[in-house]
Amino acid sequence: LSGPTRVSELKQGQIRTYTLAPEELGLKRCRLEELIGGSPEECANALRGVLQGEKGPKRDVVLLNGGAALYVSGAAGSIAEGIRLAAQSIDSGKAREKLDLLVQMTNVG
Repeated sequence: LSGPTRVSELKQGQIRTYTLAPEELGLKRCRLEELIGGSPEECANALRGVLQGEKGPKRDVVLLNGGAALYVSGAAGSIAEGIRLAAQSIDSGKAREKLDLLVQMTNVG
């Protein structure tokens, strides 16, 4: 999000390389310092904030990474579509529910 990203994509045996800027995906450019985490507790709190609807660079980087993951998994037809799906998951509360379930399952006896 702090600048353009070079992407190399392998599809049907062909490699396509291109550059994506955050603005092309509806995201705002930010300074790297705005994304840097801290202690594990600080990072966990930042993630909780994103999943509870806080806007800003940390949400945007979660959307970008989630969107890219949805694209490469085949769940989205493009990174932009993946970003929209990731935003819907966060905004509906489903992403937070999944995290809560994961935390609950990992804390079992």
